[in-house]
Amino acid sequence: MAGFDRGTAAGGVQVWEVSALVHAVGDALAARFGAVAVRGELASFQRAASGHCYFTLKDADGSAALRCAMFRRAASLLDFAPADGALVELRGRLAVYEPRGELQFVVESMRRAGAGALYERFLRLKAQLEAEGLFDAVRKRPLPALPRANRSNSCVSSPACRPGPSSRTASQASPPSMSTNPSTSEARPSRSDFTSVPWSTRPAS
Repeated sequence: MAGFDRGTAAGGVQVWEVSALVHAVGDALAARFGAVAVRGELASFQRAASGHCYFTLKDADGSAALRCAMFRRAASLLDFAPADGALVELRGRLAVYEPRGELQFVVESMRRAGAGALYERFLRLKAQLEAEGLFDAVRKRPLPALPRANRSNSCVSSPACRPGPSSRTASQASPPSMSTNPSTSEARPSRSDFTSVPWSTRPAS
């Protein structure tokens, strides 16, 4: 190429191969920053089948973002389940992902630093509802000490209608009134059904 010597451009500027330049940038970052601690909100958190975690750390206002990678060994030491919107503090080192030439933060540890903007919005909504009086004690209805009725909507012949241990315990404490609404069209026996039974089949009195 005209005007270029081996590894040197016109004016004495060095010409880099892409891989060499990216590698040199990574070395410069490691030498300049070393171990780094950074705080921000989690976004796009994903845990791969390999156990590695990939996510983005961003400022609350979204003005800046940093791609992060947390490998399996470090992820196995987490004592909580990271989720989008959580405010966390990371410790690790800056690096360059050479296949793409992208800056990334290799996370060595993560701890919670708060609930982040999502939780703050929840707190603001709660404060607003409290100011409107929706949480006032006068609005709360007291629960009865014992139920006054136990209603079962199911087939009469269903096992669900048969008294179980829980219903027997409730009956012993305070026998409730029970009403059953059959879901089938089973006919209930009437008085005439009993009076029409032949005398030969009636039990002796």
